[in-house]
Amino acid sequence: YPSDTIDLTVTVLCYLLPAQATTSPWSGSWPYALPQNGQPAHARHGSLTATALMLFELKKQRQAGRFVSGSVCSATSPAGIDAAMAGAKTWLVAQANGDGGFAERSPQSGALEASSPAASALAVRALALFAAEGDAAAVAAVAQARNWLAAQQNPDGSWRGDPFVTARVLAALPAAA
Repeated sequence: YPSDTIDLTVTVLCYLLPAQATTSPWSGSWPYALPQNGQPAHARHGSLTATALMLFELKKQRQAGRFVSGSVCSATSPAGIDAAMAGAKTWLVAQANGDGGFAERSPQSGALEASSPAASALAVRALALFAAEGDAAAVAAVAQARNWLAAQQNPDGSWRGDPFVTARVLAALPAAA
């Protein structure tokens, strides 16, 4: 696709970056859905799942050099994309509980919920890209989450007895030596 990098850059700058939350405790996160009229309240708040997936994809596209330089919709590439990723990374690291696992925030109270293997695996997958570059906060968060995930494994080898959760966790763990 000859113009896919231009289209990708415009989509990110005009639609995805403006949807990133700016108010506490959601600042730096992305919601489940882009803002629109009549959207349910729970979909307007930041989501660990949406943020981890968005951060992973943006970082991979940035590493592949798929964003063109330029300005549109009052945003600039690549600086605006880099700033959005930095905010998302900081927010994502802050979603770790004291036990090392990651969790969503309650849409009602904004408080962190109990750690979850699926949320932890998604966070690890996104943060591992930054840890590989030596980002100290990401390195620490990934190490703690991997330890927490290892402790959550069931005797049958699964996580929560759920194939989807198990697949997500396995994708987030390093390959066996």
